[in-house]
Amino acid sequence: MDNLRRFQEQIDKKLKEAADSERILFGLDICNRLLPDYKNFELKDKWGDSNILIESIRFIDICRDRNNLDIKEIDLFISMIDKVIPNTEDFSDWEVSYALNGSVSVFELLSYLKDRDYNHIKTISSLMIDNIDFKIQMNNDGISDNDIDIHPMLIDEFKYQLEMVK
Repeated sequence: MDNLRRFQEQIDKKLKEAADSERILFGLDICNRLLPDYKNFELKDKWGDSNILIESIRFIDICRDRNNLDIKEIDLFISMIDKVIPNTEDFSDWEVSYALNGSVSVFELLSYLKDRDYNHIKTISSLMIDNIDFKIQMNNDGISDNDIDIHPMLIDEFKYQLEMVK
């Protein structure tokens, strides 16, 4: 877990120092990359509404450079997202975890727009890392934590995220 711990320290430092617009772009990138996982879950399990995620992402993208955002509008999107976050207890497949992370990432980015707490952006980063971790486990039965920590998919994501935040 050394690579993960090192990454978390580095991304925390970078996100803390990043400009507001850079944090939002970082979050948008991850939300967009997690969206297909939510869509796959929605198709497979016949639950959810990816259109709400898409609308919310569009809203965030349009509003990202505005200083005076309407908190009521943000709260409306947050409540809409809250209704399409799956409960992992209600489903028995891996896809629910992916969908959970995809929907929560959008929820977190909306929350960031509301309060500008960079911890929401750190959470979005972690959600992406978790999805990759889950996929590595799903495709490599019995893989050790150590082997996950050095898996090329995870290392590539660490590098990608660190490069996104200058």
